[in-house]
Parts: sequence; structure tokens; C-alpha cells
Amino acid sequence: MYYEQKILPVEVKAGKTGTLKSLRLFLYEKKALLGVRFSLQPLSFTDSVLSIPLYAVEAMPGLLDQIVLQGKTVTQSGVQKRNPTETIHLDSSKSISSSIV
Repeated sequence: MYYEQKILPVEVKAGKTGTLKSLRLFLYEKKALLGVRFSLQPLSFTDSVLSIPLYAVEAMPGLLDQIVLQGKTVTQSGVQKRNPTETIHLDSSKSISSSIV
């Protein structure tokens, strides 16, 4: 998947469990700083992985924009975080409603 002319790895999980081993390996080997997981898990952004519930797939562009707008910068090498332990607050209702309309 492309975002701001960068390739973002995507993993889709059918259930609630999973270690994201292949996604994390890709992030490490390719020096990608952001990955996306679609699953039954609630919306979150931790350890460079944006987890999006399956029902909110179409909200992904808006959620990625929120991550960038909350102090992240997109550079030649990808999305860079200010602080590895930083919490990102995502508003799924805003992204979902704007993507449905």
C-alpha cells in the first residue's frame, strides 16, 4: 500500500490473536517505520503498527493523516516518530464519518 509515496506493509488478521511476526520482520529488514494491521482488535498505534478494526478499513487514509498531523513527519525514509514511547490519540469517528460521506 502507498501513503505519501511510501510503501507501507499491511497485514490482515481474521482473528483476535497474532504476533505480527512477518509484519515486524518486514519493518525491521526494510527499515520501514510504519505498518498497518487490519484485524478484530480495537484501533491503536503502538510500536510503529497502526491497528485498524476490520469495520474501519475505509478510514485508514484519515487515520494515517492523523498520525502525521500529531507531530510525525514523512521523510525520504518514511514516517519518523518524535519519541518511541509517545502515545498517539486517534479519532476513529472523525475518520470513519468523513470516509463514509
